[in-house]
This record gives sequence, C-alpha cells and structure tokens, in this order.
Amino acid sequence: MSADPATWPPAGSPEATVGALLAPYLDWLAEQGMATHTISSTRLDLLQLTRFVGRQPLREIALEDLRAFFLWLARQQGNSVSSLRRKTSTVKRFFRQLHADGLLDADPAAGLIYPALTTTPADPLTADEVEAIVRAATNLGWRVLVLCLVDAGLKRDEVVALRWEDVEIDGHGEGALSGLLHVRHRRATRRVRQRALSLTPRLRTALEALQIEPRPDDGSVLGISARGVDFVVETCAKRAGVRPDQKITPQMLRDAFGCARARIFREREAALDEEHGARVEARREHNQLLIRELGLALSSAVPDRYRAMVERLESNRPKQVGLNDH
Repeated sequence: MSADPATWPPAGSPEATVGALLAPYLDWLAEQGMATHTISSTRLDLLQLTRFVGRQPLREIALEDLRAFFLWLARQQGNSVSSLRRKTSTVKRFFRQLHADGLLDADPAAGLIYPALTTTPADPLTADEVEAIVRAATNLGWRVLVLCLVDAGLKRDEVVALRWEDVEIDGHGEGALSGLLHVRHRRATRRVRQRALSLTPRLRTALEALQIEPRPDDGSVLGISARGVDFVVETCAKRAGVRPDQKITPQMLRDAFGCARARIFREREAALDEEHGARVEARREHNQLLIRELGLALSSAVPDRYRAMVERLESNRPKQVGLNDH
C-alpha cells in the first residue's frame, strides 16, 4: 500500500481520522485481493472504532484508547471472546499498515493482547460423523464442496476460489488416487500456499459429474460465497443428525481431513523400527507432508495438534466387551 496524496492523507495531517481513512483502506484491501467477506467485516469493525474515537486524530490515538475501546465492546456491546479476537486482529492490522506506510510515527495497537479463549475445544468429528455428513450432501455441487473439505483438506476460502482450470481430472496413475487439484493464489484468497493435491476416487467422480452441469460464467467450480459454504456444511450436518446441539463448521471438516491423515501416518510409524530412529524420522517427514497438504507455514505445529486429536478420539472410543467361555 502506498500513501497516495489523492486518496490517502499525508503523515501528520490533523484531519487524518479513522473515519477519513476507512474508505481508501478498504479499497486497498480489495486491490490486495482480500476476500469480500473479510473486507465487509473489516468495514463493520472499523466503523465501531470510528464511533468510539469520533474525530480524534489518528496520531493522538494511544494504546490506552484502544484498550478502552475493547473494554467498551465487551461490557457495553456484549461482544463474545471470538468476536473480540477478530476485531483485535482487524485493529492491529489497520494500525500496523498505517505505521508501515509512514502515516503514524508509532503503532498504538502493537501492545494489544488477544483475549484468551475460555471455551473448551469441541471433540473432533468421528469418521462415522464425517461420512454421515458426506451422505447428506445429496446435491451434486454440495457433495463436491463437502468432499473438497473432507478429502482434500481445503480451507473455506480455497473452496470459494476453486476454478475449473485448477482441476485435472484425467489422472495418469493407477490405484486409489488419480487426478490433481491445483490450489493457487486467487483474488479471493491471496494468502493461499500453492500446492497440488491428489483427488480421491469419490471426489474425482463428483467433479466429473459436476463438470457436465451448467457452470458459473466466472469459471469457478461452485460459484459460492464463504457464507454459502458455511450454510451448506451446517445444513448437511443437520440433515445427518450430527451433533444437533453444536454448529458444524467447514474448519471442522478440514480438521477431519487432518485427523484422517494423522491416523494413517501414526499407523505407518508404529510399524517402523524405533531403535534406529526410523520412527522419529518418519514422523518428521509425515508432519512436513501434512503441512504441505494443508498449505501451512513450515513452522506450523498443526500436525502435532491433529495427532493429539486422534489420540483423544481413540481414548474416548467405547471399549469392546469381550465374551469368554467360562
């Protein structure tokens, strides 16, 4: 982002307020390829900040003002912890960019701390629950959507951005996996890490069937928004009767993919010789593979989190009662 005098107030301008910079900042986010729903939520979050600080110049906003803003959101507006965490991210990103562009001498949001999550993480979906959700996706487009999450581990925004040019259905190999799904940088999801993923037979079959259906004019596979993805996943879960007292999200289906891969890796590692370090080396390689498949940073600890989730699932599994002849 550059400080264009025509649209962006110069550094130190006494007229530079949150409200004055909101529109050009949102325009810049759009130019950077930020997802539409992210821009929309950013606008609403910063409008609340504008309401709180009024016409206070940006250069006069201090960390204490921002802490007071979040205290107001929590106590007066009744914002949940998850909402406060999202708004913290929005505000920190906004002021960090202003500081990077020289519009502020210092970043007043640098000292903001994310509120701690107090909720206990939900148990990961079991394999039976996942398959019930897949079966409930009777619409062809919905089935492709669910399988992109469950069988390929795509993020919600990656599903939204998926285009037919990314799909290579004609696989050249024999066996369980054939065909490729190319996940690239897209305008709707610029932070995606480029990678190629193997298609499972059922995802390939679903894509083949969908390919002969009428397609969106923009070349997208599903022609759906991020909120539309949420709706499909929630509806399929309700149809399947999966955890009716809990909201099932796209991330939970992506987590199911991660758990399934972690389970396979653990089984492979258990068969290796532990004495010569083969098991440790295999674990390291498997973690790197899962990081690549999920499009994560190389330093990510997510593979270990999925391994822990698998262990929790197995420990919660009812023990079978054996019969004896006595």
